[in-house]
Amino acid sequence: MMIRERRGQRRWTIQLIRTTYASALGRGQQKVVGKFSAFDDTLPTAVSAALTPQEREQVEAWLAERRRRRAALLVDNAAVNLVRSAGDLVLAASSPGELSRIRAAMEHARLVYAVQHLLQSVYGAEIRIVVRAKAAQAGYGTVASLG
Repeated sequence: MMIRERRGQRRWTIQLIRTTYASALGRGQQKVVGKFSAFDDTLPTAVSAALTPQEREQVEAWLAERRRRRAALLVDNAAVNLVRSAGDLVLAASSPGELSRIRAAMEHARLVYAVQHLLQSVYGAEIRIVVRAKAAQAGYGTVASLG
């Protein structure tokens, strides 16, 4: 079974091609057994019915590997965007008068809780995050402690 990704002008598809030996021709003959949208993460029922168990297993393994690669790419992109966003916050905080607005936005987005959850998910341990800001001492708010 050959699995081919086709990228047309209007849509992307996955083609499943079966090759069988044609003795009359003296070579293999290819036939498209099924096709489905390249955006599908699972094998459609109608296409699955046209496959042999061995072919179905091969396509399922290919789809699982594609899902794994896509998830890894999403994680990489999210990490890069997180670093960029943190850099933007640091840059904006250095501007006069922006610290209280940035702090309010971070609290609204529950950024500290999101970072704590991320670190617990990655490291699988109890992580305590303590925020002690000079802004809290200057009257912009209180010291936050999570844990």
